[in-house]
Amino acid sequence: MLIALANQDGSFTSTFFSPWSVIESLKSADDFVEFFQFNFPDAYQLMGEESLRYSFDHQPRGSLMQVTAFPYHSPNGRALIIGDAAHSMVPFYGQGMNCGFEDVRVLMELIDSNNHDVKACFKQYSQDRHQDLLTICKLALDNYYEMSSKVTSPLYLFRKKIDYFLGKYASGRFLTWIPMYSMISFRGDIGYSDAVKIEKRQLRILNNIQNGTLGALAIFTAVKVAQYWHKLKN
Repeated sequence: MLIALANQDGSFTSTFFSPWSVIESLKSADDFVEFFQFNFPDAYQLMGEESLRYSFDHQPRGSLMQVTAFPYHSPNGRALIIGDAAHSMVPFYGQGMNCGFEDVRVLMELIDSNNHDVKACFKQYSQDRHQDLLTICKLALDNYYEMSSKVTSPLYLFRKKIDYFLGKYASGRFLTWIPMYSMISFRGDIGYSDAVKIEKRQLRILNNIQNGTLGALAIFTAVKVAQYWHKLKN
């Protein structure tokens, strides 16, 4: 997968993600250029051969990792790990730092609510926070597969348009629709695991809308074809 993030000066910073077996198979700059010509021809035209050769020779190669732990507190209740020490995640949801800040907020709220009984709040933190942390680590990993393979699917893009439309206009008394990305990135009042539960309910509605729309389109097309065929016969 190749992604490009915009910079303030109008340029882009690109990052190439792949299994180590692919990276290790690219032994030279020639291999790298040929790989891009075959797999990313549009990006190759924009970046150019010289830039690719420079990147191969000078840009660093790094590995991605995910860390999960439980419990987060020590047996004697005197220590607690938070942030990346407890739940480092792959970067595909952009929540690593945000999640660490949220750890601090949750911890401080527990300290205040437990009258500064640190041992009690450390234990409660492990219990209360665990499911949310497992959830965001999984979401970050799942988003890699979404970004790398689903975004070129017409059906996926169609569903995203419906999701966006409902998120923008469905805020009435009987239905409040919040896209998954908005819940994760912009709604600190919705926990990661709660966002997944809400998304599952919304997906059922989205599936019904999608199937109904495609079904209606299929019927309309069949009727038009039948009418056209009838005219040809007459």
